[in-house]
Amino acid sequence: MAVEDSPQPRHSSHLQRMCVPEPSLRELVGIVAALMSVNALAIDTMLGALPAMGVALGVHPATRLTWVVGGYVLGYGVALPFFGMVSDHVGRRRLILGGLAVYVVGSALIAMTSSWPLLVLLRLMQGAGGACSVLALAVARDRYSGPILSRILSLAFAAFVAVPVLAPAVGQGLLAMVSWRGVFGFIAGCGAVVWVWVACRLPESLPAERRQRVQAAAVRRHLAAIAADRPFVVHTAAMTALLGGLYGLINCCQPLIAHGFGVPSLFPLVFGGVAVSVAIAAVVNQRLVTRWGASVTAGHAVNAYLMLALGHAAMAWWGRETLGVFLVFQVPMMFCFGLALSNLGAVAMAGMGERAGTAAAVQGALTSIGGGLVGLVIGQHADGTALGLTLGSLLCALVARLLLGIPPRHLAGVKTEARSIAPR
Repeated sequence: MAVEDSPQPRHSSHLQRMCVPEPSLRELVGIVAALMSVNALAIDTMLGALPAMGVALGVHPATRLTWVVGGYVLGYGVALPFFGMVSDHVGRRRLILGGLAVYVVGSALIAMTSSWPLLVLLRLMQGAGGACSVLALAVARDRYSGPILSRILSLAFAAFVAVPVLAPAVGQGLLAMVSWRGVFGFIAGCGAVVWVWVACRLPESLPAERRQRVQAAAVRRHLAAIAADRPFVVHTAAMTALLGGLYGLINCCQPLIAHGFGVPSLFPLVFGGVAVSVAIAAVVNQRLVTRWGASVTAGHAVNAYLMLALGHAAMAWWGRETLGVFLVFQVPMMFCFGLALSNLGAVAMAGMGERAGTAAAVQGALTSIGGGLVGLVIGQHADGTALGLTLGSLLCALVARLLLGIPPRHLAGVKTEARSIAPR
C-alpha cells in the first residue's frame, strides 16, 4: 500500500517555527519503524554470537549467557514507565534522543568490554536506552489521527516485523567477517544512524501547551485504579506468562539448533521462520477480531497455544524431538502467540480511559520484567535438548489459560468493549 503525502499534521504551524523541518508522511513511517526496530535489532542480531561471547569472556556454564538477553529485557522494562510518563511532561524529542544516545553508548561499550559482569550491566543500560522506542507511537499520534494514523502505524509495523526475520541472518553474516564485538559495533552504528535521523528530521511533536504536569497524587490515584481493575490485572498477567515462553524460546533457540540438532548454520532460517508466523498473525488478527471480538479471539488463541505446547512437550519427553518436529510445533505456536498477545493487551487496556498512558507504561514494565525473568529461568535449563524449553512453554501456557478461565465464553463480558477498539 503506497503512502501519499497528506495534509499538514496537527500543530504544523508550531512545528514549522522550529529549526527541524517537518518530515513527509513517508519519512515519518520510516522514522517510526526505525525506532520500533531498535529492540529487535539489539536482541535478534546477536543471538548467533552468544557461543563466541561465552568463549571469549569465559562464561561457565553456558546457560549464564541467557543474561545477555535477560539483561536487555529487564533494563527495557524498568525504564519504560519513565519514558511513558515523563514524555507527557517534557515532550518526546529530547527523551528519544537521550534514550538513543544511551543505547548507542551501551552498545559501543559492550563491543569493547572484556568483563562478563560489566557486559551484563551494559546490556541493562542498553535496554534502558532502547525503551525510548515506546515513544514512536506517541510521535505518530501527536501528529495525526483517524485513517491516516492507522495507515502510518500499519505500514510502520509491516516494516518493523521484517527486523526479527532478517536480523539473525544479518548477525550470522557479520560473524563470517568479524568477531562478536563487531556485531555489537554494528548495533551501535545502526542506533547512531537512527539518532542522526531523529536529530535532523524529527521535530518535537508535543507542543508545550499540550503537555501535562507529572503530579504524584494523580499517579498514585491512577495506579490504585489500575490495580483494582480485574480485566487489566488478569490479562496483563496472562501476557506476562506468554512472554515468558517467548523469551524462553529466544534464550534456548540458538543452543538447541546448534547443539541439539547440530545445524548451527540453519539458525537464522529457523528463527526467521518462527518470526514470520507472528507477522502473519498480525495480518489475520484484524478479521478475527472483527468477527469474534478481542477477548474471545485471545481465548481461542491461548487454548490452541496450550494444546500445541502440550503436544510439543510430549514429543520432547518421549525423546522424539527433531528439527522438523520443532518447526511443526513452534511455528503455529508463535502464530497463536501473536494472536493472543495483541488481543490480551487490547482487552486489558479497553477500560482505562484517561489512565491509558499510565496503564500502558505499567503493562509494558510488568510484562517485560516478568516475562524476562521467566525467560531467564527457562533458559537456565537449555541443556542442548528441547525438554526444558517445551516444559517451560507448557507451564507458561497453562498459567495463561488458568488466568483467563475456561472456556473462552467466560471472557465474553468484555467482548463488546473490546470490539469498540477493533479495526473497522
